Amino acid sequence: MFSIKTTACWKLMLASVLCCLLPTHVLYAAPKKTERQHITFEKKALQGWFLVGFGRAETKDRTAKLSQSTRAAKVGKKGLLFSYKRGVKKAPAVLYHQLLLRDFQSLRFWIKAKRKTTWTISLTDLDGAVFFALLKLPAKRWKKIHLRPRDFRCSKDSPVQKKKLDPRRLTTGYKGFDQALLSGRKSNAIAIDQLEITRPAVIVINGDLLLNQQTKVFDRPTRIKGNLMLVRDAKLELRSTRLEVEGNIVITRSQLKAYNSAIQFLQKPWQRRRLAILPAGYVSLDQSTISAKEGFDIIAHSTATLRLKKSQLRTKGARVLIHKNATCVLRRSSHIDQLVIRQGARVRLIDSHHIGISL
Repeated sequence: MFSIKTTACWKLMLASVLCCLLPTHVLYAAPKKTERQHITFEKKALQGWFLVGFGRAETKDRTAKLSQSTRAAKVGKKGLLFSYKRGVKKAPAVLYHQLLLRDFQSLRFWIKAKRKTTWTISLTDLDGAVFFALLKLPAKRWKKIHLRPRDFRCSKDSPVQKKKLDPRRLTTGYKGFDQALLSGRKSNAIAIDQLEITRPAVIVINGDLLLNQQTKVFDRPTRIKGNLMLVRDAKLELRSTRLEVEGNIVITRSQLKAYNSAIQFLQKPWQRRRLAILPAGYVSLDQSTISAKEGFDIIAHSTATLRLKKSQLRTKGARVLIHKNATCVLRRSSHIDQLVIRQGARVRLIDSHHIGISL
């Protein structure tokens, strides 16, 4: 059963009220040209890695296993090991990595196969176009991979056809699977280690960002090392960019709009973040995503409005709570693990899927 601690919500409301009385101090760190996110598999190795099925299907393959293993280490003590049987008839498992790909410039990692095979990296953009890259792997030998956007090709059976991959249209997550997964007979295993993704560097705002009766437009990647708070008719618009927030987001009688953008909560493994839309708050996502490694909650309080158009909450455990007299409209949107609708809430779902509804 979905539950949100009332005290936590009131703390967010109180914080937004108190911030109205404080001046806004924003400290910007000197920007870099690029940033690198390095992923090892020593501690919390499987955070953001899952076994899923092809397309929209859930996997029914109980033979596939995902683990940390000393046998999968290229550097250090442990790496990621994906063991699976080939020739599984019903919904075989493929590897899914919940990684923010928006604006990515390169993806590097070491990979090794138990048996010679072709490994496929598949990803889908906001328009539904499916792209792939093929990696030919020898048996029992490490291979260093360096993928750039130009290395991906649009699949012939993609529902949307495009000439090239635009990283600005990417969301969160990609899949990896064996080309012989359905036709092969012998089992196989894939080891992955030392993964690194590069993106354009963000503008860093040290501490909380409070917008009090202010209007701002973010069109460059930005990271807030604290909470984001909009109060008293403030307006924040995200235009074709990404926003990373280390704290919570609180909207009070204000507006947050995002177009072709990615919002990502950055938190430690034991933390869960919130987007709290307090009374008269308004949040609109158009062709955008919200994601986090450890899950997050979107809470729309009385008279608040949440609108999603062609948007996704690309996180396992993403939860949305719509209170009485709040409004929620989901148009061609997807991937909400739990949508909780309180009595008296106004909710419309238009051509949306992968949404778990609780009343």
